Parts: sequence; structure tokens; C-alpha cells
Amino acid sequence: MTMDMSRYLGLFISEATDHLEALGRDLVELEREGSSSAVDSMFRHAHSVKGMASSMGFEPIAIVAHRVEDLVDAVRQDRGRLDRDLVDLLLTAADTMLAQVRAVAEGKPPDDSAALLTQLSQRVTTMTGQAPAATRVAKVTALKPEGGGSDGTGSDGPGGGTGSGSDGSGTGAARAELAAQARAAQQEVQRALRAELAARAPQAPVPTLPQHTVAELLAAAPGAASTEARAPRVAVPAQAWPAAPVLTVRGPARSAPIF
Repeated sequence: MTMDMSRYLGLFISEATDHLEALGRDLVELEREGSSSAVDSMFRHAHSVKGMASSMGFEPIAIVAHRVEDLVDAVRQDRGRLDRDLVDLLLTAADTMLAQVRAVAEGKPPDDSAALLTQLSQRVTTMTGQAPAATRVAKVTALKPEGGGSDGTGSDGPGGGTGSGSDGSGTGAARAELAAQARAAQQEVQRALRAELAARAPQAPVPTLPQHTVAELLAAAPGAASTEARAPRVAVPAQAWPAAPVLTVRGPARSAPIF
């Protein structure tokens, strides 16, 4: 049975619109200033829209977002690939996706934008030397059929209970998806922090230390209860993480956890 995701339609429309409007602003900033932060931000927005559209079963939006993600990723790897024609193509793609989301908001299926997809795919192949990868889209239902109910309770007949059961499954799947996204975001932050610490001390291993462990160590440090501006030093035994030597944590009293 196809999962019913219609109860999340309003959230999708709101979030996708925010991401696409931000993507358009980033493109304008990129054209004006050429900042690398704008490129990174564009990639995150395109990736988010692709994931949300895929989860909601909106294949046309997901594929366009995927091609935009491919092109922005190519620019991230080589800024020399960026030119005015590419910026114009990406702006067209952003506008197209906004129109697709607005169509969904009106209860209409998004246009497939075949001509635009051909342009995007050809540009991906030209820039990377590889054909674009396929876009995986969930087999779900998000738009109510014409004349269908909007309360998510199923049909009005005796079989209406089936719709309720499907909604229950949809809720569990949506929560699992959100949890997975949260874990992925946490891992990305962890990797970024470890990379920054490793760059500051290339020869020193950078172990992962739980938040509560850092907080307890800082609280128990000599001078932790003092209001003086001195920096307490805490030596963490090597057995706290088997593969790592002693780590010294330096910071002001009552410092916030580093992870």
C-alpha cells in the first residue's frame, strides 16, 4: 500500500519555499561577490529540497534539485567552472522549482520541466564528464485525489479505517526520516569540529569526547568554582578513550562543552 504523506504537505511547501528563495539570494550574491560561502549555502539548499521532494514523492522537483546540486557541487570542486551562463541556468532552475512548489500548494502535480532537465543534465555531463546519477524518489502519495477528503481519515465508507492505519505508518516513517536527518547533521558538525582541531594541532589525535564528560571534567577542575578569569587545566586519563593519549582541556571556568 502506498504511504499517504499528505499531512506533511503544508510543511513541505513552507520549507521548500524558504530553501528555494534562499537559493535565489545566494545565486545573486555569488554573481555579485563570488564568495565560496554562497556556493556552500547553495549546495545545502539544493540538497535539502532534493531530500524533501524525494520523501514526498514529487519526482519532477527532486530531479531538478538533484541536477542543481550536481552543478553546484562541480563548482565547489573547481570555481573556474562558474560562468554567467551557468548562473542564469541555475536561476532558471530555482524559479522553476518555486513554480513547481506553488503548483503543489494549489493541489496540482508539478510540471516535469523536461526541456530544463535536458539543459541541466547536459551541463552536468559537460562539466563533470559523467552522466547524472539517477534520483531516488519515495513511492508515496502527497496530493489528495480530486474530490478526496482532506482530514486524512480515509474513505467515508466502512473501510475508512484503512486510511487511519496508513497515516500511522506515515507518521512513523516521517519521524524516522527526521531522526536520520538529525543524526546526519550531528555527524557533519562533529566532522567539521574534528577537522578544525586537527588543523590546529596536526600531530595530535582528536578523540570524540561526550558532552557530559567534558562538562564534568571542567566542573571538577581546580579553580572551577572560582570567578577568576584564569584558565583551569584538566588532564584526562588515557583510558577515557583507549587509542588516545592524555588530553588537556583548557578553557575559562564553567566553560560550555566543546562538543
